[in-house]
Amino acid sequence: MGLRLILALVLPLAVALYILHFNRFTVAFHIAKDVVISDIPVVILIFLSALAGAFFASLLGWTETGIAGLSRQRERRAARRRVRARSVFSRAEALRSRGKIRAARRKARKAARLDPALSPAFGLAGDLAAEAGDLEEALWCSERLHSLSPDSLEALVRLSSNLEDANRTGEAEKLLSRLGESGAVHPDIIRRLRDMFAGQERWEKALAASRKLSSSWASVSQRAADERAEGDILMAAGEEKIALSDGKAAAELLEEAVRRMPEESGPRLRLGDAHL
Repeated sequence: MGLRLILALVLPLAVALYILHFNRFTVAFHIAKDVVISDIPVVILIFLSALAGAFFASLLGWTETGIAGLSRQRERRAARRRVRARSVFSRAEALRSRGKIRAARRKARKAARLDPALSPAFGLAGDLAAEAGDLEEALWCSERLHSLSPDSLEALVRLSSNLEDANRTGEAEKLLSRLGESGAVHPDIIRRLRDMFAGQERWEKALAASRKLSSSWASVSQRAADERAEGDILMAAGEEKIALSDGKAAAELLEEAVRRMPEESGPRLRLGDAHL
């Protein structure tokens, strides 16, 4: 509004004062070398200056109004797309609950296209793609989900799982291990690392991850599950040492496995083999 006021009032007035300073009655303009427009009344020039200022002020106002209108139209369109995306996402969830996986995948993809910031749509699309064996799409969806929710533990675990399924275990390990560089790691991340190392038969790293869990809080059932998992890792590591004819190292691992799984007979039997 201030700029339009300057153009409409101040600019014509400044032009008029400039003209009156040098020309009291009429003005002569030299358009070209031999073309001269002379004897133009000053009053007409002042009037034309005022009209020009008003025209530019109106033009600026129309431009601002047009830009604001376009912005509001884009915002309304984006809001409608977001509402529609949520509706489509709800239909995708309903279809999945009824077992219509292919239709649910189509709806989940559509919801993600309508609203690229709707993270649950990418999560659902990724899960459905993984169930269908489409690892490429599952990985893309999990990467998108993680970029939208970088602090989400669920998104991180999902991405690492899809990376591992795609035989990109090195990237998955780096992704999970990076969290421990600046502080404490969530127990679920440690469990994911433990399972990943165990799947790769990297028993020392798997045991190190298991021992970290022993100092973290867990429910009674979760603690029992962690101890069982650690016992299985100890058993597998002990079996490997027996195969390498390292009875002493195998006995140490199997003795710890017996303490973790006191009701199991397998660790005791293998412990006897280790002492032979």
